[in-house]
Amino acid sequence: MAEGKANLREIFDDISLSVIKYLENHTGVTSVQFRDRQPASKRDIITWETANHPYRLPEDYKAFVLISDGLQLEWNVQYQEEALPIGRMQLNPLQAVKQATVDDCDMLVDSAGSTSPANRDGHTVAFSLDDTDGHVVLFYRSVDTPPQVWFQDLSCTWHFIANTFTDYFRLMVTHLGLPRWPYVFTATGLDPAAKQWFRFLAPERLATDLNSARRRRSEGSMEAKQAVPTVGSKLNWSQIERTSSRTSKGRRKREDSSPAARGAATGARPSTATRPGSASRARPSSAPTQANASRPMR
Repeated sequence: MAEGKANLREIFDDISLSVIKYLENHTGVTSVQFRDRQPASKRDIITWETANHPYRLPEDYKAFVLISDGLQLEWNVQYQEEALPIGRMQLNPLQAVKQATVDDCDMLVDSAGSTSPANRDGHTVAFSLDDTDGHVVLFYRSVDTPPQVWFQDLSCTWHFIANTFTDYFRLMVTHLGLPRWPYVFTATGLDPAAKQWFRFLAPERLATDLNSARRRRSEGSMEAKQAVPTVGSKLNWSQIERTSSRTSKGRRKREDSSPAARGAATGARPSTATRPGSASRARPSSAPTQANASRPMR
């Protein structure tokens, strides 16, 4: 049994760009805990699809649950004598992948920033993959089309994340399960506390996300921009980023072997991506405490 658990961890580390080893070797990261889950069976998949007929699970998601029925990877950051629970990668076990509510009044915001009613024709169905910070779901626009992965924020607005489960899994890994990472795909963006943790642990990923957001804004039409409803805070995250991303002369060069660097959408490392010092230095002023580190922010 112990050998099987070790093999499961090795399989996960292999398909996740060695994210466990990367976290364990990162300065300041401690208590990396990978919760072993037994694989689902083909009978479990048939049972799910029978109960949720006519909707079928995508093939890449089936392949994943046949390796591990769900996922839970957590890790802390050591600050002096305190271990802060920061990172969490979560996927519900198959029996917990249940239908999520899609109201007629909910709005969809696609990758181009265009909006539309979430359930215009009454055929939209979503099944929950993760409920940590909002809802990450398999989103079925119709019975005949493959599901995409969408994220519902705390304002109940739905945001496109990925075309396939495989693409979503890669995004989750390259974002290291950092607090509220799906919010990089929303109009609100990351809150300041989450952004500081990104600068410390995944600066390349943060720079890529910010550049992608700027590109989406510049490519979007004025009509599409005016159609996007105001969601969440009105803080100017771009201004915050320009103000707080000044590099120091003694910046250390980050290793190119990180999962965030390998999973970045562009090959070149952005010159504005900075990395603060080790966890033994000053704690981010807006960092969450141990009691509320994983609490979602509106």
